[in-house]
Amino acid sequence: MNITQQNSDALNAVLTIELEKADFQPKVDQAIKNTAKKVAIKGFRPGHAPFGMVKKMYGTQILVDELNKLVGETLTNYIKENKIDILGEPLPNEDQETLDLDKELEKATFKFDLGIAPDFEVNLESLAVDSYEIQVADEDVEQTIKNAQQRFGTQEPVEAATEKSLLKGKVSVDGNVVNENGYLSLQLIKDEAEKAKFVGKKVGETVVFDAKKSLNADHDVAVLFGVNDDEVSNYKQDSVSFEISSVSEFKDAEVNEELFEKMFPNAGVKDVDTLKTKILENYAESNKLAEFYRLAYDVRKAMMAQVGELQLPEAFLKRWLTAINKENEKFSPEILESEFPAFKEDLTWQVIKNRVSSKNDIKIEYQDVVNEAKLDAKAQFMNYGIHSVPDEALNNYALRMMKDDSQRQRLASSAIEAKLVEVVRGKATLNKKTISLADFNKMVNATQA
Repeated sequence: MNITQQNSDALNAVLTIELEKADFQPKVDQAIKNTAKKVAIKGFRPGHAPFGMVKKMYGTQILVDELNKLVGETLTNYIKENKIDILGEPLPNEDQETLDLDKELEKATFKFDLGIAPDFEVNLESLAVDSYEIQVADEDVEQTIKNAQQRFGTQEPVEAATEKSLLKGKVSVDGNVVNENGYLSLQLIKDEAEKAKFVGKKVGETVVFDAKKSLNADHDVAVLFGVNDDEVSNYKQDSVSFEISSVSEFKDAEVNEELFEKMFPNAGVKDVDTLKTKILENYAESNKLAEFYRLAYDVRKAMMAQVGELQLPEAFLKRWLTAINKENEKFSPEILESEFPAFKEDLTWQVIKNRVSSKNDIKIEYQDVVNEAKLDAKAQFMNYGIHSVPDEALNNYALRMMKDDSQRQRLASSAIEAKLVEVVRGKATLNKKTISLADFNKMVNATQA
């Protein structure tokens, strides 16, 4: 066996693997013997078919399989042993000769193109990164309580309609009933004159109004007439009769023990002071995550700024992306060109992250990925306002996530990034800043826009 590497430039190389018959034939012969023990051929007892017959029937496929296996292992080992930092995966060279499998092979040559990561350095000690500490104000706590009042509020019947009322009733056009149970929110009526027609009305009364003037959104028209959104063009009538069957208004939940229990089940919250303490505890936990995610974002930004634009083997990468998407009917050369800049930016960060991780001996274990999954699950629950999640539930949720290959790869990448951030935290200059919760959220939203 002979392996040679020829670099066409700093980012591209051709790896040639030359195999002699002695490298692959013993493996092929052994595979044929193993196949003979398993196949059933008419006229022979199972597992007793002659070697020559099995070779004649299955030899070509076995040869191809063994060559692929041997070449794959050789290629992987060479890249690993020579510490070649490749991008994507090796691709067959366009000058690769087709093997003549109709003849007895004496040797076989395979050529592969490699895309190589550029050489660069990251100086962690010279990095300066902002590190935020979120300050929760009294108004943040009060707003949390107000949000909970709205979330757990209910529709309550009222005697007469106001501008905030929700009406239910029979909808008619030209004397014909269109919808027995139409809904109309007076807050959605934009025309003040049309809205005034309903204010003060009670159950049993009928109002004739202009739906075309009153409702702008197609969905609101659909709810009124009980039709699909794509049918509303036929229902924007200027004279609609609405016979009121119920009048209700949304009432915020009262700040009492019932609300405390809904906000923090089984936490023993009995008064407003304890409620506020509990809210602050939850903010402390969620803010810790938010601060870390922001630090990770700023670390990435600082590293990429220091490294600058990396030169990448773009022609190779486009070939590779085309190859791995060959079964994707939606993939096209136009999509490749339009999405390549974003891919290049993500790959640049991946290259930087891998280089820094390697230099600092950052490695992850299986449990690191599980912990990252639990953290991810916890953040998702927090987004829904659920803070007290049992560890067993988090663990089960994490294990379900780990069963998905793409999720597992994403979590592994996040676990490495988390460790990288901790390394940077210990080496870089951190510009520590305090920031209000409102300003922090504005900053994050501006970043995501």
